[in-house]
Amino acid sequence: MVAVRRSLFMPFLSVLCTILAPAQDVRVSASVDSTSYLIGDWIHVVVSAETAPHLQALGPVPGDTLGPFEVLRMQSRDSSESGGRKHRSWVVRLTTFDTGAVSIPSLAIHFLNTTDSSVQTAFTNPIPLSIGTVDLGDDPQLKDVKPPLDAPWRFEDLVPYLLFLVLLALAAGGYLLYRRFRKNRDQEPVPAESAVPAHERALMALKALEAMRLWQQGRVKEYYSKVSEIVRRFFEDRFGVPALEMTSDEIVQSLKMVPEAGGVLKEVDRFLLTSDLVKFAKYEPSMAENEAELQMAYGIVRALIPRPLVVEDGRAVDR
Repeated sequence: MVAVRRSLFMPFLSVLCTILAPAQDVRVSASVDSTSYLIGDWIHVVVSAETAPHLQALGPVPGDTLGPFEVLRMQSRDSSESGGRKHRSWVVRLTTFDTGAVSIPSLAIHFLNTTDSSVQTAFTNPIPLSIGTVDLGDDPQLKDVKPPLDAPWRFEDLVPYLLFLVLLALAAGGYLLYRRFRKNRDQEPVPAESAVPAHERALMALKALEAMRLWQQGRVKEYYSKVSEIVRRFFEDRFGVPALEMTSDEIVQSLKMVPEAGGVLKEVDRFLLTSDLVKFAKYEPSMAENEAELQMAYGIVRALIPRPLVVEDGRAVDR
């Protein structure tokens, strides 16, 4: 009887959460393929969003845990557009080791308003579930495992230790050679290195990152970490802002005090937000978003290249 009531209540709750979305041009929902699972099972939650054309769905940000559930993975599905509305969905894989009646809490989904770069948030419907235990059969008593058996040493068992000793000897020899080289180098005069402008260093680093093709190899999180680090280091070298030690919000607030950065604040905010979603919220972007992130980094650096000063009537004029 309780299961019947839950099955009747679920569609009503889904419709209610859709009506109560943050704005009428946003509709979100969450669903699962069953209401009963065994402890430790994978639970695939399908999160769907329907928005107006001027809103870009950035995806849910569940973190490592979601209520009593552990978040194993979040994957973005293909997006579509029909009837003047944009449709997008994600699959969030969960698991739990609690039993009995539990509930998947509401998921927060962020949307970027492309007209004014503001961020909106909508919440999906909670989903009640029943988590059962594994049937142990007629004899539910746990049995002790057998103790490990002692095996005689063989030559192949000693190979890892021998390799370790060889590597240790090579490392010691390399260190001695390095000390000798360092000593000889310190005795020689060091030529002065020409200073390379911050934007040139950043552009060279972005080109090198593009050649590595990290996201094409599935190393998406490493790709976003590196492109974010390049842009943050550029802000440090260009404006003296300690961006590598700041949060994204602190960087944007600091750049508001820099007149030259006023024209790219919206692009910087969007660039850092997408990077944070991938690095900290297990968001899996599409191939188009991966390429757009790199192009956005190029655009930010190029927009902040210092303009040459031209002397007119004895005064330096910024061209």
